[in-house]
Amino acid sequence: MPSQSASAPAGRIVGVDVARGLALLGMMATHIMPLTRADESGAVHATWAATIFAGTSSALFAILAGVGLALLTGGSRPHTGTRLKSGRRSVLVRAVLITVIGLGCGALNTNVAVILVHYGALFLIATLFLGLRLRTLWFSAVGWLLLSPVLWYLLLPLATSRISPATVGPSPGLGDLLRPASLTADLFITGYYPVLVWTGFIVLGLAVGRCRLSLPPVALALTVGGALLSWAARALSDHLIGANDQALRTLGAITEANGLPLDAALLSGHGLEGVEGTPGGSPFLPRIAARLWTCCMWPGQRSPCWASASCWPWPYRRYSDWPATPCSGRSPGPAPRH
Repeated sequence: MPSQSASAPAGRIVGVDVARGLALLGMMATHIMPLTRADESGAVHATWAATIFAGTSSALFAILAGVGLALLTGGSRPHTGTRLKSGRRSVLVRAVLITVIGLGCGALNTNVAVILVHYGALFLIATLFLGLRLRTLWFSAVGWLLLSPVLWYLLLPLATSRISPATVGPSPGLGDLLRPASLTADLFITGYYPVLVWTGFIVLGLAVGRCRLSLPPVALALTVGGALLSWAARALSDHLIGANDQALRTLGAITEANGLPLDAALLSGHGLEGVEGTPGGSPFLPRIAARLWTCCMWPGQRSPCWASASCWPWPYRRYSDWPATPCSGRSPGPAPRH
């Protein structure tokens, strides 16, 4: 008689694998499929690929990286002592390998932004959080996601004024090692994928990975809580963005000058050249965007249950598309795509 493990390897959480697949599909969609289209009247709209995946697949991928690191180091029963030290060494080795591969790919002059070096830095920072308790991880994740954009806002003008050049472009390469100040500024503050802010996604993933994801109450709590948070955050975002007519008119004029209506620009991440806070624009406080799509498996049923928690973008002072679409694109232009 076949055992239950025949349908899935023991110890695996099917939902997490499904979420990884969704992240990959999302990033493929935003790179391969058009993000805007014109209808018969000539009006330009965001496509379904932009509406669903732009800005969310990269966040999902980063969070799942944190989930994977948590599962690697014990999951809901985190390793301690020598096992924790061994886990940290394993993550450090991964960070070094990812960084080396990223630097090599960055030297190839590809037409997409290579962010592997940024992931190497994220993995390096993640080692500092591997031994924390679950509650501490949750507080750290929420605090980081809320406060790091403020710190980014304060540090960005300092970095751009005191470091020249302040960025190394969309794909750090081996040659950039000769410019350590510029490379560091790019990785953490001024580049396409500011590690200063995106560390929050990794820590959030660690917190999720430390939960007992195989238990139905945990899956239900993540599902219901995530759905409510998603709805509330989106409603708050819409309210705050629509509260300043002058800012909307100014932003709309910029996107129209770049060939896209405001709605299509905000959903796709295109047409925002010159908007403060986007690559190539002037620095100002970015919107906060934290997306969690974590899949949890109900024991015995072998069916994934999606838990979604979103902190949709809302403005502190003005509006930008960063980091709603913070990752890479087909070309190293002003608006990264996933």
